[in-house]
Amino acid sequence: MKRIVAIALMSGIYALCPAATLSAAEVLASIQHSGAKVTIAELERRDQWQMVTDMISTGDSGWIELVPKLAVASDEAATEDLAISLSVALPKNAPFVLAVLAIEHTINASRVCSMPFSEDRVKDRSAYKRQTQHALDEVKDASLAQTKANCIATLKRAE
Repeated sequence: MKRIVAIALMSGIYALCPAATLSAAEVLASIQHSGAKVTIAELERRDQWQMVTDMISTGDSGWIELVPKLAVASDEAATEDLAISLSVALPKNAPFVLAVLAIEHTINASRVCSMPFSEDRVKDRSAYKRQTQHALDEVKDASLAQTKANCIATLKRAE
C-alpha cells in the first residue's frame, strides 16, 4: 500500500483511499500533496469526513496530530467537528490533545474543554467530566501547564 501511495504521489495523481482502508498517514499525505482545503473537500465528497473525526475521537495520536493541519483550512462546520472530536478524545489521550491545543490555530482549550458535544456523542456528561479531570490531573508536562490550566478552568465551568 505504501508503495502505491508513493507512486501516486510521485506521479501527481493522488486520491484518498476507500473509507475502509483510510489511514492517518494517507490523510497526511493528501494534506501535504493537495493542501488541507482540498483534502477536507475530498473527504466530505467521499463521505469520509465523519470517519476522520470519529478516528480523532478515539484518542489515537496519529489522528490527533492531523487536527492542526486540517484546522488551518477548515470552515466553521469542519472546525466544530474537529473541536468536538478533540473533546471526546481528551479523556483518552489528554497529553496529545493538550499538545495540539497549545499550537496556535482556530481550535483552543476554551472550545474543546467546554464539552461542545451533544448527548448523542457522550451520554453521561458527569462521568465524562470526572474522567477528563482525572486525565488532565495526570498530565505532568510543564510545557503544557498553561493549556492544562485553561482546560481545567473551562471544564469546571462547563455543564
